[in-house]
Amino acid sequence: MKTLLTHIRPHLDDICGLWLLKRYFPGASTAAIDFIPTDQKGGDVDGNPEVLAVGVGRGRFDEHKGDIGECATTLVYKDVSGEIQDALEKRAVEKIVAWVFQEDTGQLGALQYRSFAVPSIIEGYFDSHEKDSGKVTEFGFALLDALLAMQKNEVRLEDDWKNRIEFDSRFGRAVAVIGTSRQFDSYGYRHGFPLVVIMDPTGTYHTVRANAASEIDLTSAYEALHQREPNASWYFHHSKKMLICGGDHAPSATPSTLSMQELIELLK
Repeated sequence: MKTLLTHIRPHLDDICGLWLLKRYFPGASTAAIDFIPTDQKGGDVDGNPEVLAVGVGRGRFDEHKGDIGECATTLVYKDVSGEIQDALEKRAVEKIVAWVFQEDTGQLGALQYRSFAVPSIIEGYFDSHEKDSGKVTEFGFALLDALLAMQKNEVRLEDDWKNRIEFDSRFGRAVAVIGTSRQFDSYGYRHGFPLVVIMDPTGTYHTVRANAASEIDLTSAYEALHQREPNASWYFHHSKKMLICGGDHAPSATPSTLSMQELIELLK
């Protein structure tokens, strides 16, 4: 494979299609990327077997030939999905593909703060970098690499969530989860729990977090924790909605010795 081809000023959909080909299509990892203008026929693609066109040319990876319910990314994914051997990574990629499809078909256009969303960031990057299609594609690849890491985290979170402990705390309905995934708190809030308790499997990180939209004040919980283990490095956030002990931000902290069940009992 010598060249991947798309149109000038590529959209998220086209960039993600190229990204999938680069990562998973046999022989495409070292392929060059080129850009062409579009026209009524979708661009000048000559059928060269050494060229794969994405979002142009009305070929197999161009939904404009009449593929209702598809976009360039979904067409590419159907072709490369069998190359992804790691089950966790495949689930993560599928989340990205589904999101790009929604973006490309306008289903997320009315969301609040739309101007801060990834498609808007890509547009802004293109305009602020001399309208360079190559630069914005590389930038898009970097964003998608980061999103893949986060979606892998989301997949692990979904698996850890299956072993959650739901309980009634003195602050309201709560859920406790043991796992290494980030963003358990927002995941718990979305599932109706105003209070989320998180612990990593090694016991070096404990946190109790209340939804910012709630009226929960964790002062009494902090006082109880400080009395229970005064030498642990419990940090009480000034919002009064976060208790944190250990973690990546504080590698030298003295960890809590509480088990998850002990922490739950303290919050009841």
